Parts: sequence; C-alpha cells; structure tokens
Amino acid sequence: MSAHAILLGLYREWRALTGAEREAIEANDWRRVKICQTAKSDLQPKILRETQEAQKEWARNRQDRAALEKELRSLINELIYLETRNGEFIAQQRASAEEEFLTLERSGRNLHNIQRRYVPETGRTAIAWESYS
Repeated sequence: MSAHAILLGLYREWRALTGAEREAIEANDWRRVKICQTAKSDLQPKILRETQEAQKEWARNRQDRAALEKELRSLINELIYLETRNGEFIAQQRASAEEEFLTLERSGRNLHNIQRRYVPETGRTAIAWESYS
C-alpha cells in the first residue's frame, strides 16, 4: 500500500473518531470522549510520519505534488471544521451543566433558608434524631 493511501486512511480514521467523539459528547459519555481524544492523539505521530513518507513517494514517482496536497488539504479542512464543531458543542454542554449547577445551588440555598425559618432551633435536633429512628 502506498504511503499516500496509508495517510488518507489515517485521516479517515481521525474523521471516524471525531464522529464517535461527537456522539459521546451528545450522550454526555465523557469517558468515551477521552478515549476518542486519546486515540486521535495517538494518530498524530503516525500522520506526521506518513506525511513525510508520502512526500518522498511523490518525489520518487514524479507525481503531481500540488494535486495530491490539494486532496489532503480538502480532507484536513473537513477535519478542522468537525473538530471546531465538537469544541463548540462541548462549550454548549459545559454552559448547560454550569447553568444546571447554579440552579441546584440556588435550590439548596432556598431549602436551607426555608428550614431556618420554619424549623425552630430547638426542634432541629429532635427532627434529626427522629429521622434516624
């Protein structure tokens, strides 16, 4: 198999991992997100190595380097778009989680305030003991 074909395969693998990462983000499966990100990180040195090999191969075979790089650039631009979209989606998920956290925090404070207002200080101990019996 040619270095160029291997390189294209690595980029396609990256695209598949990015799609799987998106699905994991949507499912709030952060363990799977981490697995996808680690796998993409592991692909980086392979892509660099195969890029160098492909460039040597193009020179050896007197192939049209500009056309081959254009093909790769198109694929890389698609990956950049997908990665950017995943980053934006993670930011949305994070903002949603922060909003939910703040809502729960407010609810907790409200419950605490209600308890302070309606449960007399001396009755709090009795209520606590009743809940354990």
